[in-house]
This record gives sequence, C-alpha cells and structure tokens, in this order.
Amino acid sequence: MDKNIVTYSRSATVNLSRICSCLCDYCDYPTNNLDQNQFELVIPYLTIKLCNQAKKAGAKEVMFVAGERPDNFSAVRARLDLWGFNSYIEYVYTVCELIFLEGLLPSLNIGYLSKEEILGSHDETGWNGIRRIASAIYMMLDCADEKILEKYSPRKTLQSRVDTISYAGVGKVPITTGILVGLGESDKSRREAMEIIKALHQEYGNIQNVVLQNYRPIGNPKFEIKSQTKKDELLRVCEMARRILPDDVPITIPAVSTENILPFINAGVRDIGSFDVLTEKKSGLNYNELLGDLEKSLKKKGLGLQRRLPIFSKYIIDNWYSRKLAQVLDRYKALLKGSEDPDLSAETDSAFAEEFASIVPRQRKKKKTVRKAKPHPVKKTKGGKSRKR
Repeated sequence: MDKNIVTYSRSATVNLSRICSCLCDYCDYPTNNLDQNQFELVIPYLTIKLCNQAKKAGAKEVMFVAGERPDNFSAVRARLDLWGFNSYIEYVYTVCELIFLEGLLPSLNIGYLSKEEILGSHDETGWNGIRRIASAIYMMLDCADEKILEKYSPRKTLQSRVDTISYAGVGKVPITTGILVGLGESDKSRREAMEIIKALHQEYGNIQNVVLQNYRPIGNPKFEIKSQTKKDELLRVCEMARRILPDDVPITIPAVSTENILPFINAGVRDIGSFDVLTEKKSGLNYNELLGDLEKSLKKKGLGLQRRLPIFSKYIIDNWYSRKLAQVLDRYKALLKGSEDPDLSAETDSAFAEEFASIVPRQRKKKKTVRKAKPHPVKKTKGGKSRKR
C-alpha cells in the first residue's frame, strides 16, 4: 500500500432484494420491516438495463446488495423455483454473470454466505462457488459487542460474519469489512473488532480494506441512540484502528457521507469509498467536481488521488481472482505491473479507462457446421456432350 496515495471507486449499486432475515433495529434497508408480505426479487435480465446505464456513466463495477438470506422465506423460494433456480446463490451467480458479460465487474454485499456457497462443491451438482464470479465481498462486522447485537439484532451473530470472511479467505476472495461507529459500543468493543479483523488478515490475508462507517440514526423508536457520533470521536477511532491494523490494510471513511474528509486523511485514512454513478445521475450531484477539488487539496499535502476497482490493486497483482474474471483482470494486471508503483498510477488509470471500455469477456464461439456442396446433376445433350445444370 502506497501511503502517499488515496483511493476511491466509481461504481453502481443494484438492489437484488430488500427482504432480510435479520431485521436489525438500527437498519432501515429491509422492506419487510414495514410489510411482512413484501417478497420482491429483481428479475435477472432487468439488472442489465441498470448496468448498461452505469457503464455509460463511467462505472467499471457493480455492487449487488441484498438483505440477509431472503431465501429463508418460502415466498422467495417459490419465486426462485418458478424462475428455474435451484437455490438463491445460483440466482445471485446468474445475475453477476449477466453483468460480467456486459463488461462490468461484480462485487457482493448480500450478508452471510456458507462455505459451500463461496467455495463450491465437488458433488454431482457441479456447483463451483460464488468465488468464480465475485471480484470482492463486502462483509461488515457491524459491532463486536455481543450484547448490542443481541438487543438490536438478535438474529445476527458476530461469528457468522467471521465465518464468511474465513470462507472467503480460504477461497482467496478479497473482503471489505469494518464496523458501524455509533451503535452505543465502547472503545473496548471497537478495539476488539479491530483485533478480530487483524487476526483474520494475519491468517488469511484477504482483508483489502476496513470501513469505519459513522452510523446515522434512522428514527426507529426501538433503537436508543438518537444522535450521530461527532467528528472528533470518529477521528480517535481512525487513529486507534490505524495503530492496530496491519500496515497493508487501508482504512476507508466514505467521503459521500462525510462533510470534510481531509482531517481523516491526516489521521491515516487512505481510501474514501465509492461514488455511485446511478445516485449521481438521479440526484444531480457532480462527484467529478468534488473529486477534482479533493485532488487539488491532496496535491498540496504531497498526496495523490487514484481510482480503483472493487478488488484492490494488490490482489490483482497477486492473482486473487478466478479464471473467469481473468478475462478482464489479466489485462489490468499487465497495466499495473507495467507501472513503476505497485498502486495504480494516474497514467495507468487513464490507460485502463480506455482499455476497460473495449474489454468484453470472451464467450465461447459456436462451431460453424460446414455443409458439403452437393454435386450438380449432369444432363447429356443431344450431341453427346454433357453439361452441368
């Protein structure tokens, strides 16, 4: 990790399902929090339209988001069966593959995944795992305080998050993880979370960044915390995390939800998260202007600003991706290795922007069957000579 470089990504977020089995009191994502009869699931081919809009807006990646295990509900399983899917994860794989064939890299933020779902199996099903198609997986710990989770999210456990990160590590899938700051957790709990992440990285090496998300209360009367964590406290959490985490694991503070990112960069933050191109289009925001101003400010501090993919450069160079994703990422790796620095230089990013636009995953071509020409019948003329018809 180059400490003189601050990274960001330009992605698109696509919701597959807002149905969730956890129903945490601090989260307003699930629709079935409000209506237990809402069991919506996005039809796979409809994601192509959204992804093509994202591609035109300059995205190179799509993050698919869903509530935790919507397939726990019979109505969702019935829908999947109607569409011909053997499982929820097969549905997720299909959606990812559809947008990959459009030339975009998929990443996932869909909650708990089992070992078999990530790694695949060698039985008669032939299932070979989500690791083949997901360039990275987003799995937040949320909080290391079991009492807080039991109170506000009794169906979610810390161990389930750790297990998913571990399975991804075995499968060499890069992980984005982190905590929500402001759930009522203590400094001790925050340190414990960073120690857990550190231990996971030391064992598997797959923690590509750690997000410190400043939690914003949603107004749920069941949740006691009513105010957001102040900047000074969040800065202290950043400094604490930087002291604990390994040097090669960058800390992420999402710039889109932070009023002034510069003090956090001074505290050691080296990634500012994702800027969603679809959100930008709907809201009329100009992220390019914001990034341009930030780049000028960073230049005065001797720092650079560089765009990244959902899979960080280090993991591309080290080949942490499948043969399927290699159809795109091998060419990117060549560009990275051709630059002087291990991180993405401005020149490399510019070159890749042009390269990536022309890269479409190779599809197997159907062999053309060549028909042998039939001999033309020969007809004799009156003079005894023959001619072809």
